Amino acid sequence: MNIPNSLWLMRNIAGFGISFLTVLSIVIFSGTVEARDTQEQASNSEVIAQTQRTQVIRRSVVRQTTFTDISQNYWAADFLYPLSERRILEGFPNGMFMPTNGLTHAQFAAIVNKAFDVRTVRQVSTISGISRSYWAYSAIQKAYSMGFIDLEDVVANPERRLTRLDVLVSLARGLGYTEIVSGKSVTEILSIYEDAETIPAEYRVLIAALTERGIIVNYPNRKRLNLLQVVSRSEASSFIHQAMASLGVLQYVRNDYVADDFLDIFISINNNIEIDNSVDIDHDGGDGDHGGGDDDDDDDDDDDDDDDDDDDDDDDDD
Repeated sequence: MNIPNSLWLMRNIAGFGISFLTVLSIVIFSGTVEARDTQEQASNSEVIAQTQRTQVIRRSVVRQTTFTDISQNYWAADFLYPLSERRILEGFPNGMFMPTNGLTHAQFAAIVNKAFDVRTVRQVSTISGISRSYWAYSAIQKAYSMGFIDLEDVVANPERRLTRLDVLVSLARGLGYTEIVSGKSVTEILSIYEDAETIPAEYRVLIAALTERGIIVNYPNRKRLNLLQVVSRSEASSFIHQAMASLGVLQYVRNDYVADDFLDIFISINNNIEIDNSVDIDHDGGDGDHGGGDDDDDDDDDDDDDDDDDDDDDDDDD
C-alpha cells in the first residue's frame, strides 16, 4: 500500500469514527432528554394529583352556602353561615334554613357532636329506651359521653323541644365552663340582665361563666335572657358559634345582641387562643343538601316533620 492510499484510508476511518460518536452522542442526549421529560411529566402529574386530592379534602369539610330565607343582614347570619360552611348545621331540601323552628334534644346532640371535640367524661355502651335504628342514636351516645346531655332526659323524650336555658346549661357543662375566671362576682356579671332573677339558683354560676366568655346572645334585646322560651335554630346557632369562638376555633361575633360586657377580660386572660380560620370554601353548596353517612350528619335532615309541626309554636322565639 502506497502512502497516499494509507492517508486516504485513515482519513475515512477517522471521519467515520467522528460521525459514529456524533450519532451516539445525539442518541444518548435524546434519551436523557426524553427520560428527563418523562420524569418531569411524572412529577407534574404527582403535583396535580396532590393538589386535586387536597381540594377534594377541603371541599369535603367546608362549603359555601346560602339559604333562601336568610339574608346577609339577618341578625343571626354571621353566626349560622360559618357553622353551615363547616357542615355543623344543615339546611332543608328546599334551600331554606327555617331559623325560627325549635330545636329538639336529638337535633342538639347531633349538632354538638360535629361542633366540638372534647374529651370523653363518661362511657355508655347502650341506651335503653331508644332504638338503635333511631336516626340520632349514635349522636346521643356521643353527646352523653362528652357531658353535653343528660341521658335520662333525652330517653324520656328525644323529640322534646329545648328551651334557651336547656341549651346554655348543656353547653356550660359539656365545655366545663362551671367557674368564673374574670375575677368578677356572679352577681356583678348577671347584673347586666334585666331578668336575672329568672335564673334558677343552681344555674347562676353557669350563666355567669357563659356570659363572661361572650357565649350568650339575646335577640332582640341583649339585656333579656328569656331563658324559658323555646330556643330557635338561629338562637342555638349563635350560642354554638360563640362557644366555638371561646375555644379558638372561630372568630367571635361582636354585635348589638352579644352579651360581651366581660368578654375583653376573658380574651386578655386567654390571649394564647389561636384562631384556626385557614380553610378553603367550596362554592358548589347552597342547595340545602344533606350529605350523610352516619346519623351525626343528619342533625337537621331528619327533622323536617318535627320542624313543620313546630312552626306555629315558635313565633315568640325571635
